[in-house]
Amino acid sequence: MLFLCLLSFVTGFLSLSMEILWVRLFSFANHSLPQAFAFVLAFYLIGISLGAHIGGIFCRKGADLWRVCAAALLLSCAGDI
Repeated sequence: MLFLCLLSFVTGFLSLSMEILWVRLFSFANHSLPQAFAFVLAFYLIGISLGAHIGGIFCRKGADLWRVCAAALLLSCAGDI
């Protein structure tokens, strides 16, 4: 249980760090438009809601959540690269 709490903390911390980096990068690329934060936050929240919806589907199906979690983290790492 401690491992799951730690994994959840690290994942949340890294995703918020990535959000801050994306805001800085997007605002720099668009010459510090005020909408930069709103765009990044909107996509971040859409991603969270879609992830929760897809996670709910897997939970209702009774899938192996360890494999689903591993696949989701690998896909997100591939997307970040």
